[in-house]
Amino acid sequence: MGWLFTQGQTRKELIAERTKGWTSAHASTRCIAHCTRGNVLWIVLEQYLKATGHFERFIECDVLQTERGFGWGYKDMDESMYPYYYSCPEKYLNMGTRVLCQDWRNEVRKYAAHKNRKIEKGAFYTLKNVNVSWKQVEVVSLRPLCIQSPYGSIHKISKRLLGDKVQSA
Repeated sequence: MGWLFTQGQTRKELIAERTKGWTSAHASTRCIAHCTRGNVLWIVLEQYLKATGHFERFIECDVLQTERGFGWGYKDMDESMYPYYYSCPEKYLNMGTRVLCQDWRNEVRKYAAHKNRKIEKGAFYTLKNVNVSWKQVEVVSLRPLCIQSPYGSIHKISKRLLGDKVQSA
Protein backbone atom coordinates (compact mmCIF):
# COMPACT_ATOMS: atom_id res chain seq x y z
CA MET A 1 0.00 0.00 0.00
CA GLY A 2 1.14 3.52 -0.69
CA TRP A 3 0.59 6.87 0.94
CA LEU A 4 -2.63 8.85 0.53
CA PHE A 5 -2.48 12.66 0.90
CA THR A 6 -5.09 15.39 0.69
CA GLN A 7 -3.93 18.87 -0.21
CA GLY A 8 -4.39 21.37 2.59
CA GLN A 9 -5.62 18.77 5.09
CA THR A 10 -4.63 19.29 8.72
CA ARG A 11 -3.64 16.49 11.06
CA LYS A 12 -6.84 17.00 13.05
CA GLU A 13 -8.97 16.79 9.89
CA LEU A 14 -7.16 13.65 8.77
CA ILE A 15 -7.79 11.92 12.10
CA ALA A 16 -11.47 12.94 12.01
CA GLU A 17 -11.76 11.55 8.46
CA ARG A 18 -10.03 8.26 9.35
CA THR A 19 -12.20 7.68 12.42
CA LYS A 20 -15.64 8.40 11.00
CA GLY A 21 -17.75 5.44 9.97
CA TRP A 22 -18.71 4.51 6.44
CA THR A 23 -21.23 2.32 4.67
CA SER A 24 -21.08 0.42 1.41
CA ALA A 25 -23.40 -2.02 -0.33
CA HIS A 26 -21.75 -4.95 1.50
CA ALA A 27 -20.78 -3.62 4.91
CA SER A 28 -20.89 -0.78 7.38
CA THR A 29 -17.96 0.16 9.56
CA ARG A 30 -17.63 2.32 12.63
CA CYS A 31 -14.75 3.37 14.84
CA ILE A 32 -15.21 2.24 18.44
CA ALA A 33 -11.85 3.48 19.77
CA HIS A 34 -8.88 5.45 18.53
CA CYS A 35 -5.76 7.19 19.82
CA THR A 36 -2.47 8.53 18.53
CA ARG A 37 1.01 7.60 19.67
CA GLY A 38 3.28 10.11 18.01
CA ASN A 39 2.44 9.96 14.31
CA VAL A 40 0.74 6.57 14.52
CA LEU A 41 -3.05 6.49 14.65
CA TRP A 42 -4.49 3.33 16.21
CA ILE A 43 -8.12 2.54 15.40
CA VAL A 44 -10.42 -0.28 16.50
CA LEU A 45 -13.01 -0.74 13.79
CA GLU A 46 -16.22 -2.70 14.04
CA GLN A 47 -17.55 -3.94 10.75
CA TYR A 48 -21.03 -5.28 10.08
CA LEU A 49 -21.14 -7.65 7.10
CA LYS A 50 -24.61 -7.36 5.56
CA ALA A 51 -24.50 -10.68 3.69
CA THR A 52 -23.81 -12.77 6.79
CA GLY A 53 -25.23 -10.51 9.50
CA HIS A 54 -22.01 -10.84 11.50
CA PHE A 55 -19.94 -8.24 13.29
CA GLU A 56 -16.19 -8.34 13.50
CA ARG A 57 -13.64 -6.03 15.06
CA PHE A 58 -10.10 -5.41 13.94
CA ILE A 59 -7.19 -3.09 14.65
CA GLU A 60 -5.91 -0.62 12.09
CA CYS A 61 -2.58 1.19 12.18
CA ASP A 62 -2.34 4.44 10.20
CA VAL A 63 1.08 6.03 9.97
CA LEU A 64 0.62 9.79 9.60
CA GLN A 65 2.92 12.14 7.74
CA THR A 66 2.90 15.67 6.42
CA GLU A 67 4.25 16.89 3.11
CA ARG A 68 5.58 20.43 3.37
CA GLY A 69 3.31 22.82 1.54
CA PHE A 70 0.78 20.11 0.74
CA GLY A 71 -0.98 18.57 3.72
CA TRP A 72 -1.29 15.52 5.91
CA GLY A 73 -1.55 11.96 4.63
CA TYR A 74 -1.48 8.40 5.87
CA LYS A 75 -0.42 4.87 5.11
CA ASP A 76 -2.97 2.38 6.40
CA MET A 77 -2.20 -1.12 7.59
CA ASP A 78 -4.01 -3.65 9.67
CA GLU A 79 -2.71 -6.25 12.07
CA SER A 80 -2.42 -8.91 9.35
CA MET A 81 0.28 -6.82 7.64
CA TYR A 82 2.47 -7.02 10.78
CA PRO A 83 3.02 -3.27 11.10
CA TYR A 84 6.43 -2.60 12.65
CA TYR A 85 4.82 -0.33 15.22
CA TYR A 86 4.07 -1.68 18.68
CA SER A 87 2.62 1.31 20.52
CA CYS A 88 -0.94 0.00 20.14
CA PRO A 89 -2.75 0.21 23.49
CA GLU A 90 -2.98 -3.25 25.04
CA LYS A 91 -6.67 -2.71 25.79
CA TYR A 92 -7.30 -2.67 22.02
CA LEU A 93 -6.06 -6.28 21.88
CA ASN A 94 -8.72 -7.19 24.43
CA MET A 95 -11.70 -5.46 22.81
CA GLY A 96 -12.91 -8.54 21.00
CA THR A 97 -10.72 -7.79 18.03
CA ARG A 98 -10.01 -10.57 15.60
CA VAL A 99 -6.51 -12.02 15.98
CA LEU A 100 -4.86 -11.65 12.60
CA CYS A 101 -1.21 -11.89 13.69
CA GLN A 102 -0.36 -13.39 17.07
CA ASP A 103 3.36 -12.58 16.66
CA TRP A 104 2.56 -8.88 16.29
CA ARG A 105 0.32 -8.99 19.37
CA ASN A 106 3.13 -10.60 21.34
CA GLU A 107 5.45 -7.74 20.33
CA VAL A 108 2.82 -5.17 21.38
CA ARG A 109 2.58 -6.79 24.82
CA LYS A 110 6.37 -6.98 25.11
CA TYR A 111 6.67 -3.29 24.15
CA ALA A 112 4.00 -2.29 26.71
CA ALA A 113 5.66 -4.31 29.48
CA HIS A 114 9.02 -2.68 28.75
CA LYS A 115 7.53 0.81 28.52
CA ASN A 116 5.49 0.47 31.72
CA ARG A 117 8.18 -1.13 33.86
CA LYS A 118 9.23 0.51 37.08
CA ILE A 119 12.72 2.03 37.01
CA GLU A 120 14.51 1.81 40.35
CA LYS A 121 16.92 4.39 41.72
CA GLY A 122 20.25 2.76 42.53
CA ALA A 123 19.68 -0.16 40.14
CA PHE A 124 21.94 -0.96 37.19
CA TYR A 125 20.66 -1.18 33.61
CA THR A 126 22.05 -1.82 30.17
CA LEU A 127 21.79 0.85 27.50
CA LYS A 128 20.06 0.47 24.14
CA ASN A 129 20.88 2.29 20.91
CA VAL A 130 23.51 4.48 22.53
CA ASN A 131 26.94 4.89 20.95
CA VAL A 132 29.18 4.81 24.03
CA SER A 133 31.90 2.42 25.12
CA TRP A 134 30.19 1.60 28.42
CA LYS A 135 26.96 -0.33 28.33
CA GLN A 136 25.93 -0.57 32.00
CA VAL A 137 24.82 2.41 34.05
CA GLU A 138 23.39 3.16 37.46
CA VAL A 139 20.16 5.16 37.81
CA VAL A 140 20.91 8.01 40.22
CA SER A 141 17.72 10.09 39.83
CA LEU A 142 14.17 9.33 38.69
CA ARG A 143 12.88 12.87 38.05
CA PRO A 144 14.56 13.78 35.86
CA LEU A 145 15.82 10.34 34.91
CA CYS A 146 19.61 10.49 35.26
CA ILE A 147 22.25 7.81 35.02
CA GLN A 148 25.83 7.61 36.14
CA SER A 149 28.46 6.13 33.85
CA PRO A 150 31.16 3.77 35.19
CA TYR A 151 33.50 6.80 35.06
CA GLY A 152 31.30 8.89 37.36
CA SER A 153 29.73 11.29 34.85
CA ILE A 154 25.99 12.00 35.23
CA HIS A 155 23.70 12.10 32.18
CA LYS A 156 20.01 12.88 31.74
CA ILE A 157 18.45 10.11 29.64
CA SER A 158 15.17 9.02 28.11
CA LYS A 159 13.51 5.94 29.64
CA ARG A 160 13.35 4.27 26.24
CA LEU A 161 17.17 4.12 26.11
CA LEU A 162 17.36 1.99 29.24
CA GLY A 163 17.59 -1.70 28.51
CA ASP A 164 17.26 -4.57 30.96
CA LYS A 165 18.00 -4.43 34.65
CA VAL A 166 21.27 -6.19 35.53
CA GLN A 167 23.26 -7.02 38.61
CA SER A 168 25.67 -4.30 39.79
CA ALA A 169 28.47 -3.43 37.42
